[in-house]
Amino acid sequence: MSKRIWLFLILALGFTSLAYSDELLNTEQLALGLDTYLRTDLVSFKNVMDLDSRNQNGQATYLGIDYSFALSAEFKNSGNKFYLKLERNGPYDYDAPLFIHNRLINSGGKVEKYRNAELLPQVEEFWLENKLWGDFGVKAGAVYL
Repeated sequence: MSKRIWLFLILALGFTSLAYSDELLNTEQLALGLDTYLRTDLVSFKNVMDLDSRNQNGQATYLGIDYSFALSAEFKNSGNKFYLKLERNGPYDYDAPLFIHNRLINSGGKVEKYRNAELLPQVEEFWLENKLWGDFGVKAGAVYL
């Protein structure tokens, strides 16, 4: 039964990548935009810790996700703009591991499965651009790397 579940997960999630971008609303005063993506990865490697092919501890397989959700707004009469991007990545800005077979070890140590709050998005970038007069304005925000 366990092998069937793994096979289903590999087929269903291992080759799926979705991206969506659309203009949600476009009126005379306001333009709202949406950008999203979802990437799933199935990663398998062997003998990355040592060159002993008989050592099964050097083998690992995991299924991970990486997703992003961004909203943008432009107020046409004033020229003001707003942008907010939420994202979830795993270790080293790569996919967040959901299912791990054996041990997942990288240069920072052992990596555990992501679950619960670890899968919720984090603010990756936000900013507000405020036009004061003419081409002069102020832009404030933050980018988290």
